[in-house]
Amino acid sequence: MEDLSTAILSRQPHIVGAVGDHRVLDATIAQADCDLIELRLDALGCGAEVQQFAERFKASHPIVLTARHPDEGGANELSAAEIGRASCRERV
Repeated sequence: MEDLSTAILSRQPHIVGAVGDHRVLDATIAQADCDLIELRLDALGCGAEVQQFAERFKASHPIVLTARHPDEGGANELSAAEIGRASCRERV
């Protein structure tokens, strides 16, 4: 796995595997499937299954946590305050 900072600085295009559905948390994602994984906290929340998914894949893929605002297609109509509270970066 390439370090995320190195990947960004390389200015090469990267494929992001966006995970915003709980059904995907049980799937297997091969290294060839994508370069990094986006966990959509606005859609997934920050429960144990999200944390377990991140733990399984953090050695093979950089993990990016996002919580999109509804104006950007975010799920669950979260307010800015709720998006801030949705962050689980300390646990992932």
